[in-house]
Amino acid sequence: LVAGCDAVVACLGNRQPFMPRWCARGTELAVGAAKAQGVPRFVTLNSFGIGEDGLPRVGFIARLWSVLLATLLRRARADLREHESIVRASGLDFVLVKPVGLTPEKPPTESWKTVVDGEVSAAPVDYSLAKSDVALFLLQQALAGPDAPGGLHSTGVALVGTD
Repeated sequence: LVAGCDAVVACLGNRQPFMPRWCARGTELAVGAAKAQGVPRFVTLNSFGIGEDGLPRVGFIARLWSVLLATLLRRARADLREHESIVRASGLDFVLVKPVGLTPEKPPTESWKTVVDGEVSAAPVDYSLAKSDVALFLLQQALAGPDAPGGLHSTGVALVGTD
């Protein structure tokens, strides 16, 4: 990390079911480095279905993802849960971004819906979100200081596409 930074953006991990898990360990190192350099803000990518994201668990995609996380991806789920625990306990101003339905083929729209921790979405979820839109959201949150409009602070947020 570079001294004098205002934020760290961490997009760690892998989702291949049979590869070693290192997201939590990488998060420990990144959080430790942020603290050592006095970087106050930590914006990180996590996953839909980890922790309480406020999204309805209905529909084929949501059910399929729940089954995959409980079976083939159970090691990844454990790693991502530990990642989230480390971030929440860090004492840093954090945003845990949990995108739903990352779709490489989808063109960017620069629009999305958010469901912040503690909220519950009753609306149907669009399971299609451009990766570049997630990158833009991460950047916007990294640049959002304590008083910036639209900035989230010390919370998780599910990020979903718009219809």
